[in-house]
Amino acid sequence: MDLKDILIEVRDTLRANLVDPYVTAGGDSRIWIHTDNPLNSARYPRIKISKVQSNNDIISIGTNYTDIEKVIISVVFFTKDNFSISVNSTDIKNELLVEYYLSEIKRVLKENQSTLQLLGIDGFKCMSTSEPVFDHDTQLHYGEIFCRFWFFNIG
Repeated sequence: MDLKDILIEVRDTLRANLVDPYVTAGGDSRIWIHTDNPLNSARYPRIKISKVQSNNDIISIGTNYTDIEKVIISVVFFTKDNFSISVNSTDIKNELLVEYYLSEIKRVLKENQSTLQLLGIDGFKCMSTSEPVFDHDTQLHYGEIFCRFWFFNIG
């Protein structure tokens, strides 16, 4: 396990377990969760996952010491203004859609914690969630979750 692997494992877990709102609204299947910036021409909604910060702490001594690697990841959900989907017979869009997907992201990560652990991620914590924001220039609504993940390097 290394820091790059965490981004990939989180991305793949979200891809496998989150319903694409574009498909829910009747669009074609697509890859909508990325670890890089979406193109300006990309179809929204989209999720971007990126590393914010990482550090490690040595927790044993000797030449084959054990350390704990910790990384903070940002998960941002973006949606175009007035894009809507129906959830439980209720149309949701804009800020409500952002809030809904931020809660779905947290739910999926929590429900798949044992799978992530099998992949080498020893733990995680969702640290904070932003309020939805609207960018008038891009006509995008978005919100962000910061999660801390950690794993042990032994030897």
